[in-house]
Amino acid sequence: MEPFFYFGIFINMIKQNWNIDSEEVKRILMMHENATKNLYLINEQQKVKVGEKTTTTGKEIALDKKSYPAGLYSIGKLGEGKKDLDLKLQEIAQFAKENNGTQLNIQIEVGESKVTNFDNELKKPLGQGELARLRGEKLQQYLTSYFQGLVKSGYLETMPNIPQAQTNVELGTQKYEYVKGKDNPKDVKYLEDQYVKFKITLSATKTEDVYGCLVNLTIDVSYYDKKDEQFPCRGGHECDNAKFEVFLDSVSLGIANLNNEGCERQISKNPNACDRTAKLIVTNEMIQKIISNPKWNQKTLILSTRCLSSANCHTSIQEVRIVNGEGTEVYHGCVNPQSARGNTAQKILAVLDKCGKPIEGSIDDNVSEEEAQALSDEVKSQDTAKVEEQKRKFKETLNTEGVYVRPGSSFNATLAPSNFYEISNITLNGEYVTGIFTVKKDFFLGNVKNPLGDGKNGRVQMKKGETFKVSFQSIPLNIREGKLNKLVSDGTIYKIPNLNGYFVYRPFEYDGTNYYDKIVILPTTEQ
Repeated sequence: MEPFFYFGIFINMIKQNWNIDSEEVKRILMMHENATKNLYLINEQQKVKVGEKTTTTGKEIALDKKSYPAGLYSIGKLGEGKKDLDLKLQEIAQFAKENNGTQLNIQIEVGESKVTNFDNELKKPLGQGELARLRGEKLQQYLTSYFQGLVKSGYLETMPNIPQAQTNVELGTQKYEYVKGKDNPKDVKYLEDQYVKFKITLSATKTEDVYGCLVNLTIDVSYYDKKDEQFPCRGGHECDNAKFEVFLDSVSLGIANLNNEGCERQISKNPNACDRTAKLIVTNEMIQKIISNPKWNQKTLILSTRCLSSANCHTSIQEVRIVNGEGTEVYHGCVNPQSARGNTAQKILAVLDKCGKPIEGSIDDNVSEEEAQALSDEVKSQDTAKVEEQKRKFKETLNTEGVYVRPGSSFNATLAPSNFYEISNITLNGEYVTGIFTVKKDFFLGNVKNPLGDGKNGRVQMKKGETFKVSFQSIPLNIREGKLNKLVSDGTIYKIPNLNGYFVYRPFEYDGTNYYDKIVILPTTEQ
């Protein structure tokens, strides 16, 4: 029952045992009622809406790896494999029927191994990724026709969304390398990369408000001197270069001072003398600031620290423990335990969901550069001008001097056609081949050296209309014409227009020598 009911019983007991008139009783009751309403109002105000909780429904269905005979991609060529496909489609249709009226999304994913493929329908060699792409196109057409029939017949109310198929080549998820003449193309391990699967999700989902789950979230940033195999960041720290300010998005939660210079002299009296911990609690006021920020995406929160110590900042000792408002531990571990000293920039520890739980894969700085840069710009306004100035200077350098790409690096611009840029003025300059790139569509250029002025490699966002210069190392190669043509046909190299040179997409071996990707070969052919 409500507290007010019990309070009324209490007043009646007083009235029966003490001589209190009715007006005084009414006054006491009114005081209590007002106080109770105020208490309820305060509690309601503390229930801050931090977003929406979304529950999704989905499943994944895979074809038998033997459904597609080697080199075939047309549905009519499947033979016995078509039975397997139709059975899987019946399973998907049943799932769609059970969720009738909601928008179903069917993402086709097709895999192929790096073993050289051959088109057994048109009798020609296929480049890397082409067989998977052909199978994906045919499957998309077949599934579209199949489900259109189910909608037309009335079996389903809503036509599923069936986007363009994805391939493991595009996704970069091929597991096993293959070197012709060295590896066995019939090795069973390559079957793992030869798959077809359908990822099915319902995009129309139930949503409900989530209130107050961040209130009283506790974040401990600590250091413990006693070594522990489960916590590699423990032990080995004794200095006064470990003072951090901790942020949740752009809001400061407070200071974590882990300085402990000279603590070893006290160990004999106190075995925990070198330990340091800071307990930071997320308040209702902090949450109000976070959710009122128009940049908040209503889905995630970024936990970060900025070292306030010297340039020799000890960034490798951050142990983080997160406990939600109900007292349940949602995370405890070392964050980025191998980080080098001297990092005084904004350092992302984790991406949290809207209730403070780290999102899988976000620990150890495994987050996008876009989020990292956005956070760095937002938290300290005085740093924004410095960052923008550094980016401006870096882009000037890109446009004038350009960048020189190291062979085998993860640099993502090439001398081949792209949807993101156009290439012009490709010239041979001594040991390098240089091209001028004009951006057609915004993208992130990486891996480039020192884009933010911190001496590290990173990425920089290029905007439509901007230009930059890139130089790739070139090497002469005495190569047989037949081998050269084979490398072109299987997608290992690309012929550069108006230049007697080939851009190397993938490493290859020739006459006992290994050649890196991200270079240009200048062939002298042998007959």
